[in-house]
Amino acid sequence: MKPLALPLVASLLLVSGACQQPFTASDENEVPVVASAIPEPRGRVNDYEGVLTEEEENELAAIIEAFEERTGNKILVITIRSRGPYESLQDYSSALGQAWNLRNDTNAIAIVLSRNLREVWVAYEIGGRTTISELEALRIADNVMVPYFADNRYFTGLRQGLIEITGSWGQ
Repeated sequence: MKPLALPLVASLLLVSGACQQPFTASDENEVPVVASAIPEPRGRVNDYEGVLTEEEENELAAIIEAFEERTGNKILVITIRSRGPYESLQDYSSALGQAWNLRNDTNAIAIVLSRNLREVWVAYEIGGRTTISELEALRIADNVMVPYFADNRYFTGLRQGLIEITGSWGQ
């Protein structure tokens, strides 16, 4: 299935979407990992773009930690300035999943945001296991997070997205 990307109505052009297999790759469609383009993981919240304050990172991490303790499911938040050599956030997400060895995680979702590129990607199937539906991932990205991002409220968009994901997936 092709990944979906929907432009935000208005002049913002923030693109959001969800892809079916961002961290899963077969030999025929595996995205090569360019080590210099993929940073080392820092934890549950990986703000490589400097979008969040330390307090905001801690609040998002606390939401994720409580969810993980309750369900055993994993959520990552990643912000990046650039996709590097990758053509899309889907390709970047696939390479990131390979580099961080996430392909075998039982249940995981990643939110990849680039304020600089004005893109967000909700990766909802990792290791071949669907976590939430594609439509739910798109709804959360487009209807919950993007309106806040359009208003330069990145923390609020990420927090509300996490609340929706944990509510939809944690049941």
